[in-house]
Order: sequence, then structure tokens, then C-alpha cells
Amino acid sequence: FSEISQTAFPGPIDVAKTVGFMAIIFCVSAFIILKSDEFLRELYINLGFIPAPGTEFDYDKTLTLPKDWDKDLNDLSGVFDVATKAMGVKVPEAPTLNVDVPSDL
Repeated sequence: FSEISQTAFPGPIDVAKTVGFMAIIFCVSAFIILKSDEFLRELYINLGFIPAPGTEFDYDKTLTLPKDWDKDLNDLSGVFDVATKAMGVKVPEAPTLNVDVPSDL
């Protein structure tokens, strides 16, 4: 008990100084983070790494799939064989997906 009785707690002025200092640190940190984010976003948009807000894409003209991309959609046996072999699991037969691929693509 003698150690606790010798403890001096900070007064209201010391608490106010600490709170003020913490508020300043918070404001400066928030300013640095927000301005850095704004700068990097503009940089990446200008360099073309990310699209600008409001940019619309016409995927009918820009998205092209390779010829015969839908050839093996129903056959996932190779994927399951590799995965089960890597895990050391023996599976008698790999499941297949029944994917209806539109013929007009």
C-alpha cells in the first residue's frame, strides 16, 4: 500500500496538455494520410493505372475472348486431378459442371 499512497496522479492542466497534444497529432496524421491518398489517386489516374471516376466502359467492343474459350467449360477433371494430387487425396471420379453455354457467342 505504501507504493500506491506515494503515487501522484496528473492534474487537470497536465491532462489537458496531453489531450491537446494527442489532438494535434491526430489532425496532422489525418491531413498527411488524406493528402497522400489524394496525390496518389491523381497520379495513378493520370498514369492510366486506374480509371477515372465516372469512366464508362463498352465491353461489347473492348472485351474479346479467345477462339474456343468455351470448349472445356464442362470438363474440370484436370483442375480437380491437380488439386487432389497436390493434397494427396485420391478421388475416384472428378465432378463435372453442367454449364449451358449460349451458342450465339
